[in-house]
Amino acid sequence: MDIERGLVRTSLGYIHYRAAGSGRPLMLFHINQQSSALMLELMRALGNDFRVVAMDYPSHGHSDPVPGQPSRSEERRVGKECRSRW
Repeated sequence: MDIERGLVRTSLGYIHYRAAGSGRPLMLFHINQQSSALMLELMRALGNDFRVVAMDYPSHGHSDPVPGQPSRSEERRVGKECRSRW
């Protein structure tokens, strides 16, 4: 299964994502200090039934760095901004 990669412009800079499959959307979130690469195996397993999207949090993976550690509310906001573009 092919894994797409791309960037979405958000209020905290560009956010990198990986996407695969088709069907109902399903967003995956990595644990702290990791990236969406952690989700590749799971994305391949779920991609037959879902449109699976995994984003890198700000300052993680291939997303833009931001000063300091984003709060959970900022991370949620960025997730919503990304979701509205997929």
